[in-house]
Amino acid sequence: LVGDGPQRAELERLAGPEVQLRGALPAHQLRQEMPGYSGLVFAGLCPEAAAPLVVVEALAAGLPVLMTRTSPHAGPFVAAEVARTVSADSPKITAEPQLATDDLLAGIAWADSGGATLRRRCRTWFDRNFTEELWVRRLEQVYHDCGA
Repeated sequence: LVGDGPQRAELERLAGPEVQLRGALPAHQLRQEMPGYSGLVFAGLCPEAAAPLVVVEALAAGLPVLMTRTSPHAGPFVAAEVARTVSADSPKITAEPQLATDDLLAGIAWADSGGATLRRRCRTWFDRNFTEELWVRRLEQVYHDCGA
């Protein structure tokens, strides 16, 4: 697992010795290693209007994404079948932690079972929606529309 936060000690206790917690990685190292990962679990609830960068980077690496059901960003990714949602943030899960584990494991099984086909779908969706060329074209259109 890559990342860090205030609940790391608790996660280490729960994860056990077979799970490697790598902590935070420099962005360039993370992007370099991502293609070798199985997928991305994005637990963030950030309210930004745009998709979180790490999700876009995961799709560029051909990784399927698991997001919490209450994530404001899940809709388009789930509709494109490059992401699934898990219940890790609902009140019921808080009361019954095993449900969160079961739901997460089901999501991981989905990502694993998709294999190369799912990874290609993720990369293709990135290419259709998030390439630098597309972003530049969209920004130019915004400036054009504003009369700049």
